[in-house]
Amino acid sequence: MRITDHTFNRLQVLKAIRRGPVSRIELPALTGLSGGTITQLTSDLIRRGLVIERKGATNRTGGRPRSYLELNAEGTVVVGVSLTGERVLTTAFVNLTGNKIFAKDYTLKAPRSLRELALEVAEALEEAIEDYPFARSKIGRIGIALPAVIDSVHGIIHSMTTFRTPPFAFAEVIQDRLKLPVTLENDMNCLARAEHWFGSARALDDFTLVNVDLAIGSAQYANGLPKPTRNGFNQELGHAKNAFGAYARPCMCGGTGCLMMYSSIYGIVQHSGLLKRSAFPDVAHLVMKFNRLLNTAETGDKKAVRLFEDAGFHLGLVIANHVNADDPGNVLILVRDRRFRDLISGSLFSTIRKYSLPVILRCTKIDFDIANTDWRWRGTAALALEKTYLEGS
Repeated sequence: MRITDHTFNRLQVLKAIRRGPVSRIELPALTGLSGGTITQLTSDLIRRGLVIERKGATNRTGGRPRSYLELNAEGTVVVGVSLTGERVLTTAFVNLTGNKIFAKDYTLKAPRSLRELALEVAEALEEAIEDYPFARSKIGRIGIALPAVIDSVHGIIHSMTTFRTPPFAFAEVIQDRLKLPVTLENDMNCLARAEHWFGSARALDDFTLVNVDLAIGSAQYANGLPKPTRNGFNQELGHAKNAFGAYARPCMCGGTGCLMMYSSIYGIVQHSGLLKRSAFPDVAHLVMKFNRLLNTAETGDKKAVRLFEDAGFHLGLVIANHVNADDPGNVLILVRDRRFRDLISGSLFSTIRKYSLPVILRCTKIDFDIANTDWRWRGTAALALEKTYLEGS
């Protein structure tokens, strides 16, 4: 996401206000901006309805009460939309302060193409907007997250595992149908947004997120925004190569040796022999097999324990290479299950220590945590909010 200095300054001011009501005189210290710039930006934000000004209590000396700025909870509403592995479409209507005021989920049919998926999503959104108990005119933007390789600048899906189709202008179809601006993004960038706006990365402007789940996804933040790339694609550490030669495992991307095939839930279960086919299976079936592996490993079964140790090794190798190459400053690793974290953490961290350049590793903070279950609505809402803040309307 490449933006102008003026737009970046506006976002910094909005983030400072979002952390709690503040006065204008506090904003220069919080943002590093001059008083004149603060005055110009806050006046524009108030005029656009993003921010309101409230009078504080009269002070004891009888002087003039200080005014405080806060986000306008009664202003624009955004809609966050995401798709789970079980074909459930989640929608969340969120105000400018980040509070969810309405939500509805839909089970999609079995779309055979990206166009059919876009039309189903548009139909579900039309129904959700119809059921939304407030005025449609309040809705300012829709943010959509999908597990795909996406050009987020133009709203184009270039690749999605479940559909073998050429690049498709997904956002445009929904935008034309609903007559509302639509922002489309890879779901891992939205997970990073959820952590940045609402979670453990709230205080971080620079970090890399690695999500180890059914597959492996990643995203990178720099200077308080998703790190821009030349084509608008998201980072793909899950397809970093960490095994070579005849024994490197084949990946669904068409390559071999991808991290996903060694450290993701899918890769671990397939390598265990519990999956009889290479195509990505039904999610519920995959999770059931993985839980069986976790249970077996917890009993001390050497073969199962080894699977998780190998997963930690390969994950640690890719993260060490990323630390050496990119100096991210902060790395946040998320998994869905505490048992999974415990089983791979030993080999993960020993590998990171072994293969990272010591001087860079000493300056890098690495956290290993459990993903919040509500990240989808938070991340897509943050996507729509961020776009609204950046554009100022």
